[in-house]
Amino acid sequence: MPRPRHRTGRVRVPTAAWINLAVWLVAAFTPIASPASAAAQEPRMTDLTVAAKHDRLTVSASLAEGLPAAMGEEIRQGISKKLYYYAVLKRRVPMWKDEELAGATVRYRIWYDLVKQQYVVAHRQDEDDEVRRTAERFEDVRRLISHVRGVTIPLATALRQNDTYYVSVKAEMRSAKLPVYIEYFFFFLPVAQLSTPWADSTPFTATPQGTP
Repeated sequence: MPRPRHRTGRVRVPTAAWINLAVWLVAAFTPIASPASAAAQEPRMTDLTVAAKHDRLTVSASLAEGLPAAMGEEIRQGISKKLYYYAVLKRRVPMWKDEELAGATVRYRIWYDLVKQQYVVAHRQDEDDEVRRTAERFEDVRRLISHVRGVTIPLATALRQNDTYYVSVKAEMRSAKLPVYIEYFFFFLPVAQLSTPWADSTPFTATPQGTP
């Protein structure tokens, strides 16, 4: 009688077991962050203030926890950045979507001048002329672009008395298109992006003179 043949080789583990093992390893070695600490590290808009005259609003705000130090090295390697601040005046509409009335955009362009060994920060609001400043250290760049002051929102019409208004502000960073040689040699560099949630000012109403 022939003897039964025994199969030799490695024992096959079901695919589901490998998936469960992988999930367990990821969970075991991933640091657990509390919601409070995670929220504290996310970029966000703070210190939002609104002042007004009869024909315009003036908005100021700060960007908190927005620019990691590693971004400075990316810029030095030739990855220029554009940081936008958006400010939008809105009117409360009961039981409906709030109405957007006017807005303004502030843009910062940041790049590194290899010849002068300096960071260059170019700033403009809407269609105004661009103003350039230089900085030796990335920390100085962070201070230059981490806030907006006196951003003007023109008012085509006066604010209506008894209506409620507020201003929403948001920051968003984009990386400019990389030069071909930079994209080839530094493909491994992370292209940092930044986007904050919208932050709303304290609601206000118009006075008889048409200002908050």
